[in-house]
Amino acid sequence: MSGNQVPTLFKYTEKDYTIALPLLIRKIGNPEYYDATSVYGYAGPISKGIFSGFNNGPFIKKLLTFFQENNIISVFSRLNPYINYQREILNSFGDIVNKGKVVNIDLNLVEKTKTANVSFFSQVQIFRIS
Repeated sequence: MSGNQVPTLFKYTEKDYTIALPLLIRKIGNPEYYDATSVYGYAGPISKGIFSGFNNGPFIKKLLTFFQENNIISVFSRLNPYINYQREILNSFGDIVNKGKVVNIDLNLVEKTKTANVSFFSQVQIFRIS
């Protein structure tokens, strides 16, 4: 983590649900303004008690207030395709862009099983970073 980033957890609780959004707040060119980005990996918002058809309006209103009070003018967050309801939580709040597939490999499997359904090119790329 760079020295100019402040780890922040935005937490919102209402009724029977809770939403937490881990962010890194960073100063940008103008010393009065900041941007926010997701922590390393694909965190995005995590939640408890969210359901399909959830009304995200009150959450978005609180989140926008937090951004305004802290002079945060730009936000970027990666979403995790394996965490439920992230799209519902952020619905109508900016753009959600699908940038491609995410590879999930169970590292507890034996080596031969891990690579059985992975293309040769992907195996080479995995080998280079491991």
